[in-house]
Amino acid sequence: MEYAFDSFEHTPANFRALRDMVGFKQDEFADIVGADRSEVRRWDSGKAPIPEVAWRALQGLVDDHFAAVRDVVTLAGKVSDPESEPVRIAYYRSFNDFTGEGDWVSADNAARAAAERLIELGYRVEFFYPGHSAIYARGGSPKKDSATNAPPAPVSTWLRRGFVFMYLPAR
Repeated sequence: MEYAFDSFEHTPANFRALRDMVGFKQDEFADIVGADRSEVRRWDSGKAPIPEVAWRALQGLVDDHFAAVRDVVTLAGKVSDPESEPVRIAYYRSFNDFTGEGDWVSADNAARAAAERLIELGYRVEFFYPGHSAIYARGGSPKKDSATNAPPAPVSTWLRRGFVFMYLPAR
């Protein structure tokens, strides 16, 4: 089933639910659209009309979110199988750790959503901090490249404008 942003009525409840779904707090969304946090709070509560610019910004975030999740799940299905090693997905601790395009909040939310979908499909999933010295395997022992003290070389590449990064085991 194809997602269609236009199928959502422009109501405060839909606005807040979609904003929450892509993981943006009121102040973070306010920064994106150049509004004050109190304005976003009024939009969420229905006390003020939601401007079209806010809906368009939200649509872009939601579209990127679904595209990133779809890309991760599609790529995992092409190069991995549920019986192999886990699919490893980057998870960022802060904006300082994020080097992709876009923002780390969107990347982390897409990573969680993709992981949920992959788990639903029977895959094992592990998160890792990019740049961190170890990826923890089942049982808690670190797996790392002994020469560089870094995670193993990726099989995949950056997905969707540098949005979500993942390591996939070879089939």
